[in-house]
Amino acid sequence: MLSKVYYQLQEYNEAMVFALGAGKYFDIENAEEYEETIVAKCVDTYISLCALHNPPKPASSIDRTSSDFGDISSMLMALPM
Repeated sequence: MLSKVYYQLQEYNEAMVFALGAGKYFDIENAEEYEETIVAKCVDTYISLCALHNPPKPASSIDRTSSDFGDISSMLMALPM
């Protein structure tokens, strides 16, 4: 699998892309270092993209009466399991 070649070269972004493109051949049930690293990279990428699309508000403009946890939980619920 090409993803493992990129993983060995420590090119984790490319390894993640090819692993996700491998579909059923990328088995996350086989919990070894490679799979754990790719899953962690996916989570890190998701967090980065969420932060990019939802920049933090300045502390002075935050409405203390409302919560943004609804937005976060709806994003997490939309993730494929």
